[in-house]
Amino acid sequence: MRCNLIFFLMCCPCLLRAAQFSGVVRAADQLVPGATVTARNGGAKVLAFTDESGHYALDLTPGTWEIEIRMFEFAPATGKVTVGDTALVRDWVLNMPKLAERGVKPAPAAATEATTVAKTPAAPAAPGGGARGNRGMRNPDGTFAGRGGRGPAQPGFQSAAVRATPEGQAAAADTQVQTADLGAENDDAMALNGSMSGGLEQSSDDEARRQRAMGGGRGSPGGPGGGPGGPGGAVSAAQGMQNGMGLPPGMSASLTNDSLGLGGFGASAINGGFGVGAAGAGPDGGGGRGGPAGFGAGPGFGGPGGGGPGGGGGGGRGGAGGRLGQNQQGRGQGGRGRGAFNGQFASFGNRRRTTPPISGSIALTVRNSAFNAAPYSLNGQTAQKPYSANNNLNANIGGPLRIPKIVNWQRAQYTISFGGSINRNGRSMVGSVPTLAERNGDFSQAVVANQPVTIYDPLSGSPFPGNVIPEARFNSASAGLLPYFPNATYATIVQNYRFVITDPSHSRNIGVRFNAPLNNKDRLNFNFQKQNSSSNSHQLYGFLDSGTSNGLSFSTGWSHSFRPRLNNSANISISRSRNENDPFFAYTQNIAAQLGITGTSQDPINYGPPSLSFTNFSGLSDGTPNLNRNQTVTFSDSVTWVLKRKHNFTFGFTYNRLQQNSTNYQDARGSFSFSGLTTSALDAAGQPVKGTGFDFADFLLGLPQSSSVRFGSSNNYFRSWSSSAYVQDDYRVNAKLTINLGLRYEYFAPYTELRGHLASLDVSPGFTAVAVVTSGQNGPYSGSLPSSIVRHQPKDLSPRIGVAWRPFPKRNTVVRSGYSVFYSGSSYAQIASSMAAQPPFATSASLTTSLAAPLTIQDGFATSPTTLTNTYAIDPNFRIAYAQTWNLTIQHTLPHGLVLDTEYIGTKGTHLGILENPNRSISGIANGGLQISNATSFNYQTQGGDSSYNAGQLRLTRRLSRSVSANALYTFAKGIDDASTFSGTGGTLVQFLDNRHLERGLSSFDQRHNIVTGFQLSSPVGVRGLLRNGGWKTKLLRSWNLQGNFTATTGTPLTAKVSGNLANTGGLAGGGSLRAEATGLPIQLPGDAYFNTLAFTTPAAGQFGNAGRMTIPGLFRTSLNANMNRSFRFGESRRTLSFAISASNVFNHVTITGVGTTVNSSNYGLPTSASATRAVSLNTRFSF
Repeated sequence: MRCNLIFFLMCCPCLLRAAQFSGVVRAADQLVPGATVTARNGGAKVLAFTDESGHYALDLTPGTWEIEIRMFEFAPATGKVTVGDTALVRDWVLNMPKLAERGVKPAPAAATEATTVAKTPAAPAAPGGGARGNRGMRNPDGTFAGRGGRGPAQPGFQSAAVRATPEGQAAAADTQVQTADLGAENDDAMALNGSMSGGLEQSSDDEARRQRAMGGGRGSPGGPGGGPGGPGGAVSAAQGMQNGMGLPPGMSASLTNDSLGLGGFGASAINGGFGVGAAGAGPDGGGGRGGPAGFGAGPGFGGPGGGGPGGGGGGGRGGAGGRLGQNQQGRGQGGRGRGAFNGQFASFGNRRRTTPPISGSIALTVRNSAFNAAPYSLNGQTAQKPYSANNNLNANIGGPLRIPKIVNWQRAQYTISFGGSINRNGRSMVGSVPTLAERNGDFSQAVVANQPVTIYDPLSGSPFPGNVIPEARFNSASAGLLPYFPNATYATIVQNYRFVITDPSHSRNIGVRFNAPLNNKDRLNFNFQKQNSSSNSHQLYGFLDSGTSNGLSFSTGWSHSFRPRLNNSANISISRSRNENDPFFAYTQNIAAQLGITGTSQDPINYGPPSLSFTNFSGLSDGTPNLNRNQTVTFSDSVTWVLKRKHNFTFGFTYNRLQQNSTNYQDARGSFSFSGLTTSALDAAGQPVKGTGFDFADFLLGLPQSSSVRFGSSNNYFRSWSSSAYVQDDYRVNAKLTINLGLRYEYFAPYTELRGHLASLDVSPGFTAVAVVTSGQNGPYSGSLPSSIVRHQPKDLSPRIGVAWRPFPKRNTVVRSGYSVFYSGSSYAQIASSMAAQPPFATSASLTTSLAAPLTIQDGFATSPTTLTNTYAIDPNFRIAYAQTWNLTIQHTLPHGLVLDTEYIGTKGTHLGILENPNRSISGIANGGLQISNATSFNYQTQGGDSSYNAGQLRLTRRLSRSVSANALYTFAKGIDDASTFSGTGGTLVQFLDNRHLERGLSSFDQRHNIVTGFQLSSPVGVRGLLRNGGWKTKLLRSWNLQGNFTATTGTPLTAKVSGNLANTGGLAGGGSLRAEATGLPIQLPGDAYFNTLAFTTPAAGQFGNAGRMTIPGLFRTSLNANMNRSFRFGESRRTLSFAISASNVFNHVTITGVGTTVNSSNYGLPTSASATRAVSLNTRFSF
């Protein structure tokens, strides 16, 4: 009975009343970390300490509590608060006795008592160094996700930054604990909480470059928590932008695979701050204005406003998003610094009476396959669970700079951090390999899409007897490559091979931050970070590749206050990285020479078999060797000027210099594609007949359909630079209206190569002729060309506007709206890389077999001396893409602690990159001549695509009350485009050159419905409710927290394709897949596991398929993640020990995420990928 009662009390906290009491402790304009906050109510006592941002939070039961704030060298501050059912916010100001000696007006007497009314206070903008956001859900790594309240109004300029609720919170369980009551009468100012107009300091692409060089999670200047803007850490670009405001989910900021993203903008670009970390420097570095999103959790913007000269240099908005799951976000918000930093309280350290000034923490995270579920088996066959073990250790120590008998600089702060990981990553890979009979040439049992096939002898044009190829007809090179294919592990035809392995990896990083005031007007900060890692990775067929990575960054910032309302902040940073990959076959045997394969690189680093791809089987491939050495130098400067407390002007400038030095061998071993074309029966038009031909039969005969090779001139030295300038005004018109206006100019220089080793094809109008052009040459059709070959684009202006308006002063309703324009110059890097390894500086070719000149494995790269073999061409007038995004949000505070947000978001992309293959067969015959006879097939890069995205969101949030908080977010969205890329150059070839409208369809990131919910529960014992008198029961059951989020979403759409021998219409087989033919049947029918496979078929011979892009609905997906944690405090000291257990996919409910959509492939209609199974991690942290 007693056990049942205990269980009931832990699981039903909503029956008891408790509310969160939180706020910020300051001295003048500076945040005070390490202060002791004590609450007493009769015999009950609750203790907390302020964190590095000066923030504290306690859970108190309703009633009147006595509050005492203590900090070494400060007079104690006391007061009384009356706690009700809803969350309560109160900030405190400490008095430093030394103020009078320095001639500075002291803060109000800290010991003065004050009584707070028993209701939730208003939420004014926090002009005086904005308040830290309240804590919301605690994540597994100890960070908090939640929307914070704003501090009480103080004299001075009321800062504004427009907020547009982040779109794609589709992926975010916003467990915000909002204490701001925007409708309160005593709220004399309104903040435009965080949005598209935002600031203009941070560049679009230069922020991504800086983050790429810094490396995720490493600290930047001024960031106390390890990244630009605060504890969120450096941007995890894909997370930050994908959940960024106003952007559809596909418009991610992935630095490697940006599907229609706002590219390298950085989360702050769309979310209202373009701050560069060093915009201010608070007690531990302070954040820049609105820095980028935090790790793993949507747009958790930045950290606390740092104390720059003349004022807290702008509050980095929000708490760090944690790692509870990809779908959780932290969205706290902080206000701006007020200006008037006088230097007296630059750094407090952790000077409490009972603890030393040194503070730090040690954290350990452990994951092991013993706690995890086995991977989902796509083929339904039982498989062993791969062993995995991940151990991550992080430690940091810091405080005032004090070395006995050498230096005692109390106001200077240092932080030293160390992190390391030792990982064993378990992998279970599934593929399709030839059966034993097929390896011996027997194709009597071969099927494609559940239909038998007949293979024809390319010499006689007749079927092979019994569908068996005699061993005597095997190509010698093919026979030599057969041993590299593993045998099947299952007696099936499709997905009959599994490879289970554990790959080791490890990493180490160390960081040092130093922050010190030089005098009353100047502050200096340094930041040094170093990281290295190494890993081994197995390919599907067992080839083991190794890689190493090293990164180094250094930055320094200087802030100066000319006068209380005119401040300057300058920063310079240098980042270097080195990444190297060594493939399995490098420096071993020259397999190509042994097998008689000509035309490939003979450099020992490129030894190994060629890459082989098939329509029905997993390909044979290994990694490519590469060495990349990059360096980025960035200088930025910003000036803030507060005018008449109404205007807050910001002027800024940024310059980036980029060096990317690479040694790259992209396709030095050569590649062959086998489709079944050469063993197919051909009709009168030369097109393959359906039901004939098999890809592995082509391989045994040594007859590929297409081939490609690229090597030589492997050392490339790319150079580029970018610059930007901006002006912004935060204008508080009156208590009802705030406007944010800004204009930004930025210039992205196209990449050049130090030795001029860039080459492209100059294309004539109508694509009737081409000529090779190199850097700085005059093209016969395009005229004079610059050294980058691509002409620059010098007129990129980006306006920003944001408005926040309270239409009814006495009602809890706020209307926010914003409009912005963003440019992305990141496509220039991809363009330069494609032009670098081209003739005449390298060997390059892309060939397709023909009746007149059939390709073989031994002679697959031979070209005519008069044939141009360049495989890439760029439009010299290529323009970078830009996006316009706008939003309208209505927020209303309801009774019982509820907040309702309704939002519309729109985004339009223009000049999106498009990739074409214009050199096609004139007649459409599979093996016919190409339109430009003296050139091989090549890709042509241009722009002209566009996209549109519209979304409506409805969010309901329940503030923390009675130990429970929760939220729910529903998003209804639709994206349409003809090129699902923004910062990239395009990936899918255009099928209809003469009618691009036929390429228009749903975006690859389109998700029609998305529901996200989040919750937080706390055990209702101790001072919160039951068992208040202590004892072992109270100690055992109190302070437990359970958080989680649940996501249900429709999947992203898929395209029905045709590949292999039936995809050579117009001679485009070398370009990959083309679209299938729609039969007119419904795509979805009741009872279909994934989609109706009869809705598509192969197109008629010589014709393109009429199926549209992205017409197969995506698969419905769900996920549930949870975390349970508790902290133990040792007396009244800062020493705490925290434990947490986190689980993703708690109920181990696996959903299929990918399905085969190639109609003439053996895996058509079968699952090809699934979501991850349950994974558990254990976390412990000791803080002192």
